[in-house]
Amino acid sequence: MRIGELLKRSANKPVPSSLLELVANQEDWRKRTRELRYLGWKIEASRKRLPSGKVESYYTLRHFTAWPDDPTSWIRRFERQRSSK
Repeated sequence: MRIGELLKRSANKPVPSSLLELVANQEDWRKRTRELRYLGWKIEASRKRLPSGKVESYYTLRHFTAWPDDPTSWIRRFERQRSSK
């Protein structure tokens, strides 16, 4: 939810992956970001070359829906249903 709330606060503005990683405070933050798409969220990924020459990814939230009552359980159910198909 921390990732989602950060993206909502920055809607239509690119958020650097380094900030998402910091806010998520976990190694699997990319998977958590992908899971937001299960909720119907539209998130665009892009890349930008920094002055140092390093390339950083950015994520821009274009559309979001309301949080389900228990997002974690909802996503687990969605993944189980998807894998059973």
